[in-house]
Amino acid sequence: MKSKYLNTFSCTLLLVVCNFYPCYCQEETLQNIYRAFDATIGYQNLGINNGTIHINNDRSNNKTNRYYLNDLYLSGTVVYDGQAYDDSKLKYDLSKDLLIAKVYGQSNNTGIELIPEKTTAFNIDTKNFVNLSCLKLQLPTFISGFYEAVTVTPELQLYIKHHKDHTVVINDRGKFTNYQTQNSFVVCYKNEYRQANSQSDFTRIFPQYLKEIDHFYQINREDKRQDPTQFMRNLLIYTGSLLAKDSK
Repeated sequence: MKSKYLNTFSCTLLLVVCNFYPCYCQEETLQNIYRAFDATIGYQNLGINNGTIHINNDRSNNKTNRYYLNDLYLSGTVVYDGQAYDDSKLKYDLSKDLLIAKVYGQSNNTGIELIPEKTTAFNIDTKNFVNLSCLKLQLPTFISGFYEAVTVTPELQLYIKHHKDHTVVINDRGKFTNYQTQNSFVVCYKNEYRQANSQSDFTRIFPQYLKEIDHFYQINREDKRQDPTQFMRNLLIYTGSLLAKDSK
């Protein structure tokens, strides 16, 4: 594990989320220095170890609908309270929109619920997330919390809100809580944030590509049904290619 202070929020996003530039803090020499520093001050003194213990008492009778992005603790990077922690063990609670970090120095699975307002960005399961609520911008009221950031061009980004709704089921075996994926999407084009949860939403953002977007929906109908989130990623990449072609 590595920790280091970052000077600005913009630098944090560049290093941890966008990956536009080389991240020199990944160098092996610096990693060894940070690990030695953490060992010297003690894991219990790290800011990431301070918080509410995460407890999961839910029972589900549908095991495919756990409320985490992944049920296991996965290695990742998190920027917490202005400090970057590499090689962290993380879980993302999609129901409560909380990031959970496994306590350093503990052999069990004890997790700490990180304070959302202090959690700027994180990387987990090959996905980059940013807390849009932390941006010093006038954002639409429908934007809140963590979003997966998918950057196509500097002026075109897709933000995916991973979320799971829950329902309570009571039967002769007891009380169970089941979860269903309910992801939503935001497109940022030329610094304007717009909802993009339907074909009509998308064509309102890019009216010049009405026919092309309609054709994309038609030929990728099955992909949209099976994996709506990947469909939206592909649609944004396709739209980016149209914009690039017209800019030439």
